[in-house]
Amino acid sequence: MPEVKLARPIEVNGEKIDTIKLDLEKLTGADILAIEKELRLKQVSFNILSQETQLAIAARAAGMIADDLQKLHWSDFLEVTAQVQLFLIDTESEGQKTSEK
Repeated sequence: MPEVKLARPIEVNGEKIDTIKLDLEKLTGADILAIEKELRLKQVSFNILSQETQLAIAARAAGMIADDLQKLHWSDFLEVTAQVQLFLIDTESEGQKTSEK
């Protein structure tokens, strides 16, 4: 489970957050469908290379709301979304390796 140590902690509901734990392995198909629906309501396409998509996935994986993650300092925000992107790309390439066998 990737953990991002924040360079600049944030406060959420009176609690100081200095680490974002991304439990990406726990996500299910239902989570992805819910994220896709949420993005469609915002008129945003689901695309694993999009930071909007990565943000929505990160929020779900961290048990937070996207609005709170948007409060992150830009460098922390980019690190969180990069961790999601790396996970998704790695998962996608693992799937390709399996299907090629």
